[in-house]
Amino acid sequence: MPATDPTARWNFLRSLHVLAFAIGPTGVYAAATGEGRPRPSAGFQVAKGIYLSASVALTLRPDEGFRIQELGGSRIAEGRYALGAGSITFTSARGDVGRTRFPLVCRVSGIFGGFQVNSGQPACRAFEGLSFRRAN
Repeated sequence: MPATDPTARWNFLRSLHVLAFAIGPTGVYAAATGEGRPRPSAGFQVAKGIYLSASVALTLRPDEGFRIQELGGSRIAEGRYALGAGSITFTSARGDVGRTRFPLVCRVSGIFGGFQVNSGQPACRAFEGLSFRRAN
């Protein structure tokens, strides 16, 4: 950038401002500290509520009932759940469950605004790697 060209200088400074705004102080902090990545599951517990992933909506009701509904489709499953430290256990499921066997224990990690189902769980393959963000 030539120091004498005011338009080039303005465009350069403007691009720096846009970049700083896009990253923001929390983005720089998150990159430096690893925040936003899945937290270790020890001690993390999912809160009751409504969650959305790329393909399903998951409702964890206060009465310990759950509902999983395919987004853009018609498949629905309902049943009971129990929350533990770093896990969700689904039981007594009925509806569109396919060949899934219950109880279904899924290890989870906390992420910003929700949780992620940990990978490497053959029993929880239907949700493996999905991130759920709180919708309510």
